[in-house]
Amino acid sequence: MVERIPAKKCVISEISNAKFFLGSKEEMKPSYAITNFGEKISRVNLVATVIEKFLPEDKNYVSLTVDDETSSIQVKAFGLDAESLKPIGVGDSIRILGRVKNYNNENYVLAEVV
Repeated sequence: MVERIPAKKCVISEISNAKFFLGSKEEMKPSYAITNFGEKISRVNLVATVIEKFLPEDKNYVSLTVDDETSSIQVKAFGLDAESLKPIGVGDSIRILGRVKNYNNENYVLAEVV
């Protein structure tokens, strides 16, 4: 049985300014980010306010931009996972559990539980 990596409580600036390292599915090594404090983070537990929402016409993807007064970051969900983000609106305060990911040299959070 594979042990689940605990979600680290942190502020958004720790993630958005972190250096990202891609994991390996073959070796069962998760992707992670190294913060400016040298801490390795794969999963996060954040509390933030939604400041922007993007829902394309096909509704197969949702992106929320969230802010916690230290910085802002995008929270994304795809396919069936996007359903949990659809009812959330701008101005809502939310708790996010998710994985740290990177696209085009920008860190984001892939939502697991919101």
